[in-house]
Amino acid sequence: MRWLALLLAVGCGSSSSGSDGDAPKGGPDSGDFAIKLSPTQEDFGTVACGVTSAAHVFTAQNISGAFSAVPAVELRGDFAVGSNGCHAALRAAGDSCQIEILFRPTHAGAATGLLTVHAGTQFTAASSLTGTGTRCTP
Repeated sequence: MRWLALLLAVGCGSSSSGSDGDAPKGGPDSGDFAIKLSPTQEDFGTVACGVTSAAHVFTAQNISGAFSAVPAVELRGDFAVGSNGCHAALRAAGDSCQIEILFRPTHAGAATGLLTVHAGTQFTAASSLTGTGTRCTP
């Protein structure tokens, strides 16, 4: 599988969001929560190679308190940022923003990816991405 890494610096504004789950800093078992990214997993379904899926919306939320780092988005796999509604940092508890992710498969079969939001080196949240490419030509 081909992995692409895309690192975009983004800032996010205040809004409210639902709660699908918390993503801990430093890995799935660290138990220390600072940023929540929801949903925590998303299936983009079956998409023909060379075609771009509909956008899937992810919400990043500061759930810990004040910090000064501007969030960055890292994306791996056959996925891309479709639009980014974030314009200021997640500086205060409760601040949130939305990121639209697209799936554009480059090969037939199962594809996986990872959407990660970083706020400095301490706070990280991630969502696993899946999809299936079909009707690809060699």
